[in-house]
Amino acid sequence: FEKVQEGGIVGYVILFLGLIALIIAAIRFIALSGIKSAVDKQAKDLKRPSIANPLGRILSVYQDNPKSDAESMELKLGEVLLKESPGITKWIMIIKIIAVVAPLLGLLGTVTGMIKAFQQIQNLQGNVNPSVLAGGIWEALVSTAAGLIVGILAFFFYNFLLSRISRLVNDMEQSATEFIDLLQTPASGNASDSGYGNSF
Repeated sequence: FEKVQEGGIVGYVILFLGLIALIIAAIRFIALSGIKSAVDKQAKDLKRPSIANPLGRILSVYQDNPKSDAESMELKLGEVLLKESPGITKWIMIIKIIAVVAPLLGLLGTVTGMIKAFQQIQNLQGNVNPSVLAGGIWEALVSTAAGLIVGILAFFFYNFLLSRISRLVNDMEQSATEFIDLLQTPASGNASDSGYGNSF
């Protein structure tokens, strides 16, 4: 905290952004873990979709359109999947923005710190005392370091969550494909074997 104080106002702003990124990352990690658990459970029982999870809401489209053929159902499932995506990816872009802004703020702190140092040199009219310049230079270095650290961590959080989201969406797409295959099974004369005709 003392190091951040040395960075001045810019240091406080960078620290605040870092805390926001950390809180959002923790909240989204917990939320995505819960969603994945529900989706995995739903994937094991495609015939009884539940609207309590994204995959169930996608599969429940069949209940609203029971007479649709497989091709039409595939399009409808794709549309619902797109509608579910914002709920899965929400707040993620905030972390990405922080990953970009934090290093820029660190650069801003570097510039302002160096300006202070040069102003002190001008005020001293060439009689430079290193200890007098230390404050401005220290502020510049601390701001740069803080901005880079927060930016790197936020970038890591963003990519980590993005990879989990990508895997989750891929799992839902795969389950939707399996669901369409179940719809096509009765058409091939195996309706009684699939048991799907009595599911809804």
